[in-house]
Amino acid sequence: MTNHAMGDKLIPAVQIRNHIETCVRNGVITGDLANNWKGKEKETSEADALMKKALGGDHDAMFLLGLFHFDGLNGFGKDQKIAFDWYERASNAGNVKALALSGFSYMNGSGVKENVTYGIVLVTMAAERGSDLACLSLGLWLAGGDFDLVEDHSKAIHFLSLGLSERCPHRHARSLENQKSRHS
Repeated sequence: MTNHAMGDKLIPAVQIRNHIETCVRNGVITGDLANNWKGKEKETSEADALMKKALGGDHDAMFLLGLFHFDGLNGFGKDQKIAFDWYERASNAGNVKALALSGFSYMNGSGVKENVTYGIVLVTMAAERGSDLACLSLGLWLAGGDFDLVEDHSKAIHFLSLGLSERCPHRHARSLENQKSRHS
């Protein structure tokens, strides 16, 4: 030992990482540290599988990647821009839930430049295609005249009823948290 400061640059130590991994797999290292290592390894493996599906064109995987990046879940960094990009890719591939979340992203400026009007258009498109979340949101906005929409109680009731019924094939208003935790 030299008693000199180590410096502020870290470099990858692949051999050490591989050695630790081997020790954990062979039971040389046990306990909480080993369990944490195995958990991270499993999380990385699942994240890689999800990414592979998404890159292969699976719009449901794209949607989940958007959710995970939005909240920084399952080993993915919290990044609203990346989340928005995945929502857009998923909605362009036909995912109605992602279309709704793209609309909300535009409305809130989450990961994209704010454009409330265009966001409402996307949410409306998602409602027309059967997103319960979009129907419920649109119904509430029409009931209150939010976002400069005309206050229209009959249309509000229509969208709220539709969003609460089983007629919406894309149900995610109550399941966003479930989808996130199911893949945690």
